[in-house]
Amino acid sequence: MAIKKGKVIVVTSVKGGTGKTSTIINLALAMNKSVLLLDMDLSGRALATSLNLTMRSDIFELINDLETKRFSSLDNYVTDYQEKIAVIGAPNDPRKAVKLNNQLLNLMLSTLQSRYDFILIDTNHSISETNLILADLADEILFVTTPTLIDLKNLKTMLNIYKNIGKDNYHIVLNLATTKTPSHYDNSEIRAIIGANIDYTIPKKLYNKNYEDDLVNGKSKKNAAYEKIVKMIEGEE
Repeated sequence: MAIKKGKVIVVTSVKGGTGKTSTIINLALAMNKSVLLLDMDLSGRALATSLNLTMRSDIFELINDLETKRFSSLDNYVTDYQEKIAVIGAPNDPRKAVKLNNQLLNLMLSTLQSRYDFILIDTNHSISETNLILADLADEILFVTTPTLIDLKNLKTMLNIYKNIGKDNYHIVLNLATTKTPSHYDNSEIRAIIGANIDYTIPKKLYNKNYEDDLVNGKSKKNAAYEKIVKMIEGEE
C-alpha cells in the first residue's frame, strides 16, 4: 500500500502586513481535505492568536522530541481547529527559535505528511536558514504581496534571489483586501515593477473590517474566492 504523502505549501511574504496569515487560514477553510497549519513564523506566532487557540504543544517540542527519540504520536502536538483543520503553533518563547534543529525539518515534514493531505506553513519574511530550508522542501510557495511600492520592490528582489538559486515552484498572490484604499498601480504596472506575472488576485471586495473578530469568535467560513487559489496550487488551473 502506498504511503500517504501530503503536499507542502509555504505561504510567505517580503514583509509583515500583507495578509499572509489571513490568506493561509482562508486557504485551509477552502480545502475539502485534511489540513495542518504549521506556524513557522517563530517570532510573530500569529496563527494561534488569530485562531484564538491554546496550543497543546509547539513546533520546538515536536522537533526536540524527534531529535531525542521521545516522539510517540502526533496527537501529542496538534491542536484541532475544525473537523479537518489542525494546528501546530510556534513556541511562546521566541528564544527557542534559535535552538531549533533545522536539520530535522525534513523529518518533521515527512512525519506530518503521513497524516495530512496538505501542510500549510506560515513563515516570516527573513532570509533565514530555516526559511530557505522550508522553501527547498516545499512543493509550492505562495508569495502574498500588497500593491504598495515597498512590497513590490522587495518582492522583485526576492524573486531575483529565487531565480539565482534555480527555484521556480512559486505563485504570486496579490492581496487587495488588506485595505479600502485604492491601489496606485494597475496589474500591468505591477508586472513591470516585479518583473513577473500575478498568478491570483484576492479582490478588494473581500476586505472585512471585522475579520479578526470573526476569527476569534469562530465565525470565519469558507470563501469561494480562495477555492481558486486551492485549484491553482493543486495544478487544476
